[in-house]
Amino acid sequence: MGLPDDEHIIQMLRQIKQEGPPPRQEWKQIGKEKLLRQTRRVLWTQKAVRMVTVASTFTIAMLVGVWISLGSSTQTPNDSQWGQSPSQGEQVETLPQSTLPAGQDEVDKEAVPLPKGEKQHTNQPSVPNIRQQTNQSRNQATLDKPSSTTAVISGSSGRENSVARNKTKVEEQAVRFLREKLGEKSTQYEVDIVHSRPDDGRIAFRKVIEGIPQQESSLLVKVDEQNGEMSMLFYPGQEQAAMKIAQAPAADRIEENVAAHELAATLRLVYVANASRKLQYMSDPYTFIDAKSGKQVRSKQGEKVVLAATGKGKQVTIKDGEQGAQLLANEFGFTVSGNGFMRAEKKGFSFTWSPGEGGSIQLFTDEDGIFTGYEWRGAAEKQNGDRLTTDQAQEVALNQLKNYLPSQIHEVSVEEARHNGGETQFTFVPIIQGIPVIDVPYMVTVELASGKVISMTGEFAQEFALPHKTDALSEQEISAHFVKTVPLELVYWAPDSESDPILVYQIPRSAKQPWSQDAKTGEVIK
Repeated sequence: MGLPDDEHIIQMLRQIKQEGPPPRQEWKQIGKEKLLRQTRRVLWTQKAVRMVTVASTFTIAMLVGVWISLGSSTQTPNDSQWGQSPSQGEQVETLPQSTLPAGQDEVDKEAVPLPKGEKQHTNQPSVPNIRQQTNQSRNQATLDKPSSTTAVISGSSGRENSVARNKTKVEEQAVRFLREKLGEKSTQYEVDIVHSRPDDGRIAFRKVIEGIPQQESSLLVKVDEQNGEMSMLFYPGQEQAAMKIAQAPAADRIEENVAAHELAATLRLVYVANASRKLQYMSDPYTFIDAKSGKQVRSKQGEKVVLAATGKGKQVTIKDGEQGAQLLANEFGFTVSGNGFMRAEKKGFSFTWSPGEGGSIQLFTDEDGIFTGYEWRGAAEKQNGDRLTTDQAQEVALNQLKNYLPSQIHEVSVEEARHNGGETQFTFVPIIQGIPVIDVPYMVTVELASGKVISMTGEFAQEFALPHKTDALSEQEISAHFVKTVPLELVYWAPDSESDPILVYQIPRSAKQPWSQDAKTGEVIK
């Protein structure tokens, strides 16, 4: 039997296809019901989702409404509330200067165990107490105040000044850390911008005693931005001073206007060579007014002395490290070898050597290569005899400085003598036409044991083109402007570490520079 051909196979397949039974009706019905059930399931799921969404939205709206109603029933802080004392749960926020309390070195600080939280005493005596009065000469802000703040400083005399600043991230971290560690007692402290270094992660706080702060900081919070670790240091001396203040009886005080007139007498005419308004009247940041007696009191740190010092105008141009090494050896007694490590700075260049004595020395030039100073960093010299006194160190510093002072300078003012361990750093400013040029300082540091100048920096090539002082307002005219505009605050200040704090009026240190006014118009320079 032979195999069927292709044509025969195709015909057989067509016949089978035509004779196949059609799908049964019950199978069609089953499929249709399955499709309907699946459709109903999808529709029900979509409806359920919509219902849940609507219900959630309604619930959230109700909660928000309740929260808003509760918030509106709470009294909103106003200017008077910002002015309440920290004993009422508020925290003062103040203003700037150096990093550590005067007369205290870092080695003197002791880590003190954190005190346990205590309830604040809110009993108010019936007898008026100046420490319980609101400090009207500045605006106080709680630790919870927004990061962007504007402090409005106003006194009973109507004088008002606005100081705006933004809190740094480090400052906010320090405030939270203080609140966590001290709890309710954290309201006894305020941020002390004067002694803080936010860039170094150091935020200082000063204690507030019934509305009036101490001038110096009482504790320091260190923030490590890299790993987030934080630590706290208490300054025992300031804490003990605060206890004495709290125990001392209240005393009467002079009016703020009287203090303002006394401070006006401290204004001096100065040149600011690098400013657009070169002739200014500036207050003395180291002079305060005793709130009890009304007399001027001055910090020893800020005592100023005018000395004769005719500049020789010596200028040295450094082209490379080899010339710098020769200058250090021949002029200043530092032996180094090689070209040193050259680095571009913000203003000019520096050369660094490590002599192998556990220290390093840097030499600085301006952009034209003109010598602007040097600085030795290392272990102190061994003492061969008695240390230099401050006056002796000052003479050593000035004798070296005179060689590089511009020849048009014949006098300098000793603005500050800061003692740090075995060193004393002097700040000299030139005097032109009998007026100090306060923004052209010459810094000279003397090691007291060896009598060696270990640091000297300044713009020795600076030329002075300054207006004549006859263009300035008289002292009487500028005093009238000063009394009307200057803000004052009450602080507790101790003349030295062995003296008890006294209550004084001072100008809030809202910037790194003292209070100043245009000498021609009397306008406040901010």
